[in-house]
Amino acid sequence: MTVPTFSSAPTPESVVADMKNWGLDSRDITGYVIDKMMRGFSAEWVLSAIRNGTDNSSAGIAAHTAYKNRFPGIQEAIDKGYLTPTDREALYIDYETTVKSAANQYGLIPQLTSKERISQYLLSGNSPSEIAKRIVKAATAANTIPAETIAFMTTNYGVTKGDLYSFYLDPNLTTEVLQQREVAANIGGEAIRRDFGITRQQAENLYAQTAGSEENAMRAIEEASSLKTLMSGVGESLTQDELIAAATGNEAARKKQQRVLGSRVAQFEGGGGFAAGRGGISGLGTAATT
Repeated sequence: MTVPTFSSAPTPESVVADMKNWGLDSRDITGYVIDKMMRGFSAEWVLSAIRNGTDNSSAGIAAHTAYKNRFPGIQEAIDKGYLTPTDREALYIDYETTVKSAANQYGLIPQLTSKERISQYLLSGNSPSEIAKRIVKAATAANTIPAETIAFMTTNYGVTKGDLYSFYLDPNLTTEVLQQREVAANIGGEAIRRDFGITRQQAENLYAQTAGSEENAMRAIEEASSLKTLMSGVGESLTQDELIAAATGNEAARKKQQRVLGSRVAQFEGGGGFAAGRGGISGLGTAATT
């Protein structure tokens, strides 16, 4: 996108053409440019008035309002350092183009790339490439996400399958928080599949305990769920949190797990052999015979 510099004897017609390149083709803009320049105002003065609202005449206010409607939040983006003042419009339009291109590729509803939403994405500090990545993630999830993961997201984050795009494109969610919730939902879904349903807090804690490693978190759920019978029965038992803690290496929880496993093995004296380790009971042998 070319940034007008008005350096080579601009005419009212050429300035109007530049404005149209920015999508500023309303009568409030074009009429204002022609009127002011025909009366001897420079192109730079006109551009400054349109951008900054420095002309308090009714025509000046109308032109500035049209500009703000075309580029909502542009001054705030400059103030936050997301856009540079000199080429603000070009950068804004490049941002729009990148986001809309990704949105069109995956068939997003228009509301998610409206002028207002584009402004929200920009002002949230997300780069256009980051928003494009979120769109790809949402599209992938919409086609592949397991029912259990959606069930966990619905219960804990209020997100249904139809809300996935809105979830991934929520401008109020930082990339870090979005990743946390995405992985936590996958962890929660895996727990549901293993009949070991966990809460949102447990899933998010597990995300933190495994340093954001989904693979390690899934392994912990697999290990903990395999020993869920230790949560009930005769004698000492373990809580779900303790099973998860043991699976993530908590020393106190591991010691208690070994103790409970040992007591359960003792209850079966005369029966099959158990191999008890960190991962729990690894095998059940055949009954002893004489």
